[in-house]
Amino acid sequence: MTKVNMLENAPIVAVVDDDLGIREALADLIMSLGYEARAYAAGEEFLRSNHHERIGLMLVDFVMTGMSGIDLVKCLASRGTCPPFIMMTSHCEARIRDAAIAEGAVGFLSKPFDTEVLVISIHDILKGEPKVA
Repeated sequence: MTKVNMLENAPIVAVVDDDLGIREALADLIMSLGYEARAYAAGEEFLRSNHHERIGLMLVDFVMTGMSGIDLVKCLASRGTCPPFIMMTSHCEARIRDAAIAEGAVGFLSKPFDTEVLVISIHDILKGEPKVA
């Protein structure tokens, strides 16, 4: 089976972050793990996309230009279409972590984060064994 064929059936991991460097690095990491990655510069861009039904996991930045990560997941939840998500932030405060967990985050990562922790979280969540990090 070729890598292209593997990706056709792989869950999509969406990266929603307004930092281009982070988006690209995370998308590359996700693809190196054998999953399909879709990168979005903003929550609004993600909402306009047509891949929601195949999203197995979202990596969402808390603070972005325009819609915040929390606003994005609240919008998706109100539509009944919010996939599991890991909230990421460089503003590591207890209130932010608590807000993310209250909205259903299956993980919370402070930037910069340990890549190995992210890799383990991705595998666990996509196998249906999420553990709040």
